[in-house]
Amino acid sequence: MCQKKQRRLFLSFGGHRQSIRLGKMGDIVFLTIKEKLLELARRNNNGLDAGDELMAWLKKIDIKLHKKLVRIKLLKEVKPPLTLEALVADFLNAKKSWAKSTRVTVDVCVKRILAILSSKKQLVSFTQGDADNFEDALKISYPNISTRSKTISIAKQIFKHATRNNLINFDPFSHLKKSSMVNSSRSFYVPANTILLILGHIPNNNSDLKTILILSRFAGCRCPSEVLDLKWSDIDFANKKLNLQSPKTKHCGKGLRIVPLFPELFQHLQSLYLARDPNSEFLLQNRNAHKNWRTCFAKLLKKLKIAIWPRLFQNLRASMENDLLNSGVPFHVAAKILGHSVKVQADHYINVTESEVMKVQGITFT
Repeated sequence: MCQKKQRRLFLSFGGHRQSIRLGKMGDIVFLTIKEKLLELARRNNNGLDAGDELMAWLKKIDIKLHKKLVRIKLLKEVKPPLTLEALVADFLNAKKSWAKSTRVTVDVCVKRILAILSSKKQLVSFTQGDADNFEDALKISYPNISTRSKTISIAKQIFKHATRNNLINFDPFSHLKKSSMVNSSRSFYVPANTILLILGHIPNNNSDLKTILILSRFAGCRCPSEVLDLKWSDIDFANKKLNLQSPKTKHCGKGLRIVPLFPELFQHLQSLYLARDPNSEFLLQNRNAHKNWRTCFAKLLKKLKIAIWPRLFQNLRASMENDLLNSGVPFHVAAKILGHSVKVQADHYINVTESEVMKVQGITFT
C-alpha cells in the first residue's frame, strides 16, 4: 500500500519560480496533480487558456488547492455564483433615479418576491418552472389583481437586469405575462360636496390633512409624492395657476405641469395662505414621508360615519378628472392637467356610473 507523504511542488511561470504545498497524498494523486499543474503553468507561459479538459479538472479540485493557485496567481479568482438576494441588491442600486414613492412601492414588491423565492438560491439554477410556481403562489397569497401584476412586473425587471448585465444567459421569467392592472372594482366617485363636508370637521390644528384633501380633490395631486414638496412659491395666485412638480413623471421629462386654480381650489388655497406661518416654505407643516395620512383620514371618515371608499386619495384625484370630463373638458386636456396619458385615463380614472349609461337609452338608430 502506497504511503501518503507531505508533498511540495515547484512551478515556473510568469518569470518566477513558485512553491506550493499540496499536503499529504499518495504517489498516484500527486503525479496527477503535478501533471495538471505543470500543464497549466506551461499554458500560462505561452499565453494560452487552460483548455476544456484542464478546465473540467480545475472545477473539481479541492477549494483549498484552488485558493493556493489563486494566491500564487496561477489561477484568477472566480467569484461565487450570484444569488437572488445579491441580484436584487444590484438591481436596486442601479435604480437611484427613482422617486421616493416609487422606491417604497418597489421595496414592498421585492419583499414579496424574496418571501416566495429562495433569496440564497443561485441565479443559474432558476428555471421557467420556478417562475410558474412563483406566479401560482402569488395568486394564492394575493387575490388583488393589481398587486400580483405589479409584483410580477418587478420580478421580470429584476431578471431582465440580470440578462442585460450578462449575469445569466437565460431569463427564466421572460415568458410570464404581466396581468392587466385595471381594477374597476376599486373605482369610486367622491362628490365634491362630500369633501367640503369633511373639511368642515377637520380641526384647525390638523391643517395638513385639510391641505392634502383640497389638493387631491380639487387639483388632482398625487398623494403623497406631489403634495410633500409643494411650496407656496409654486402657486401663482395672480395668474390663477399651480406649477406642480411631479416626482413620478420627472424621469421621462414630464416633471412640471400646470394646474388651473379652479374656483374652489383658489378659495381654499387662499384661505390656507392667509392662515399660514409667514416663515413657512412648504404647504405641509409635517413633511415626513412615512406619516400614514391614510390611517388619519380613515379614522376621520369613521368618526363622521362616512363609508370608506377603496382608494382614499387616488379616488379623489380620479373624481376630479371625472368632473372635468363631465364639464366638457376634452380628454387630452384633462389628461394633461392630471399628468398622465389618455390611455391611463381610460383604464384607471374614468368612472362611468349606471345613471350615465342609462341617459343614452332614448337614442334611436333608425
